[in-house]
Amino acid sequence: MSDNPQNDLGDKEPKPLLETLRFEPRMEAHLRESLVILRDDSDDRALRKRIDDVLAGRASLRDLARSADFTAVIDSKIDRAVEEFDAIPEAEREADLQRAIAEAHTPPPAEPPTRRDDPGTW
Repeated sequence: MSDNPQNDLGDKEPKPLLETLRFEPRMEAHLRESLVILRDDSDDRALRKRIDDVLAGRASLRDLARSADFTAVIDSKIDRAVEEFDAIPEAEREADLQRAIAEAHTPPPAEPPTRRDDPGTW
């Protein structure tokens, strides 16, 4: 298996990790990058494999998110992130928020999807 999960799919475009992100390529890329970071930061071989399977489209993000090993990793990271966030001055937090909003905006598709095309988040 390559380090790049998209390569495991050959020339085929990877399926979105969440169907609702199919029209949000930057959010999809961010989610993939976040999973790669979590995978690379973990010493747990089984968890690394589970994340690789999700990235390669062999397993669902939902199943990963519901797993006890993933939840334990995320819980510890959330606790640490909240502590770090609380230490940031309010003015700096507001500036960071405004910058993130500006960077994350992706224009809507030329033809918005119809309700029939929207499968929902899960």
